[in-house]
Amino acid sequence: MKKNKVFIVILLSFVLIHSEISGQLSSFASNISESGGNGTNQKNYSNDKPRYRTVSDVIKSNQKVTRLDKNINTDEHEMGPLVSPDGKTFYFSRYPTSAQLGLSGDEDIWYSKWDEQEKQWSMAENIGAPLNNDYPNFISSISGDGKTIYLGNCYLKGGKMANGVSMSRYKDTSWTFPENILMEKGMKSAKWGGCYISSSGKFLIMSCMQEKKNFGAYDLYIYKKGADNKWSDPVNLGSVINSKGAESAPFLSSDEMTIFFTSDGMGGSGGTDIFMSVRLDDSWTNWTKPENLGTLINTDKNESFFFLSEGDHKIYFCSDKEGNNDILSLETPQAENTATSSPIVNHEEKTTEKSNETIPEIPSVGPVRFASNSSVISEAEAENLRKTLNLTDVSLLKMIEVNGYADETGSDELNDALSVRRANAVAQFLAKNKEFAKVKILTKGFGSRNDVGDNKTEEGKALNRRAEIKLVKK
Repeated sequence: MKKNKVFIVILLSFVLIHSEISGQLSSFASNISESGGNGTNQKNYSNDKPRYRTVSDVIKSNQKVTRLDKNINTDEHEMGPLVSPDGKTFYFSRYPTSAQLGLSGDEDIWYSKWDEQEKQWSMAENIGAPLNNDYPNFISSISGDGKTIYLGNCYLKGGKMANGVSMSRYKDTSWTFPENILMEKGMKSAKWGGCYISSSGKFLIMSCMQEKKNFGAYDLYIYKKGADNKWSDPVNLGSVINSKGAESAPFLSSDEMTIFFTSDGMGGSGGTDIFMSVRLDDSWTNWTKPENLGTLINTDKNESFFFLSEGDHKIYFCSDKEGNNDILSLETPQAENTATSSPIVNHEEKTTEKSNETIPEIPSVGPVRFASNSSVISEAEAENLRKTLNLTDVSLLKMIEVNGYADETGSDELNDALSVRRANAVAQFLAKNKEFAKVKILTKGFGSRNDVGDNKTEEGKALNRRAEIKLVKK
């Protein structure tokens, strides 16, 4: 096989999704299935409680996003953050590596150790051979015990590589030479954009390009490991998850019920946004409608490589909003006092359980409702908004997020545009107030995605024709 740089840029102008060994690779195997096997023994999760059901379970509006310092981020491109289960080791990839920074001219794996005394990650070091060679190298995921890492591509003798997935175990003081673990089916000639193996090691989610079987450019598929340790045929996750665009950089929560992924085909504010969806049964083809993680994570640029670390209780992701692709982080949600969308208007004081300290609440703002195919705010809705404005201490606000939505009547293109107009209409209404005009207002349209009502009924459609307002505290 020729040595080719196989680092592909998918998802519009962004994400440096890890790599593929090309040249010999062209299309997915013909035995890919779009359905969940024979449909038997499907567990219904409707009565279970996934750890992360909605965006509010993952991200709170008053959290602060932080760019990792120069020990991790450089003038190069950093991506694919992963943290060991004990929270003590940080892994990522850097591309392109310079003569001063790496062993090759391609993507390399780097790591950093947590410095408990300094309360920061140490200066990152190149992980070296045998994990790094002249080809693109990256870690896809880490086992639940932290002793096994799964890598993109298969490592062959003579320093060559092939398409697939491999694993390396930590023995004594070093990582073993990677051994091939994946699987003949669907991989011989696939173009793929990254994968993730669950912490249990039983499920593998892969982003693949396959013209005949895909809903879009790159779709997400699942492999399941059987009792004999052999992998199943790949199954497409279905049209709820996969759009006409490209889905990539998958991450599966530790309970294996919530998926996070990057997409450029579901609307949003930038080239690529990060979304989440909850699995509904064991077919892996039934999912809740993907929910955008919102403007705290997603910007008008490109975001990807979401990773929720239970080792250090942080969320990590990548963004190119400052030019180079950098790694950013924020704390996972705690029992914090945040503003959410609920019926207007609930303005009160809250007393903590640990003390008698009284914390002033920002009022919750209910959704603004709209008539069908309209972005005009009715007088009744306007009056509700005025009541909320009068009860809000603007000095407590960092920003305001306004998200517009539509029901499923009409085409996706029309609904996307209508949802943006609704968000902008609310933003303009708020900006007319001289105090609120001082606060940064961000708007985003989600079209007919993230519905809250049944689009088969008029009542449900009315609930979906809305704009939601989030008051973000400083």
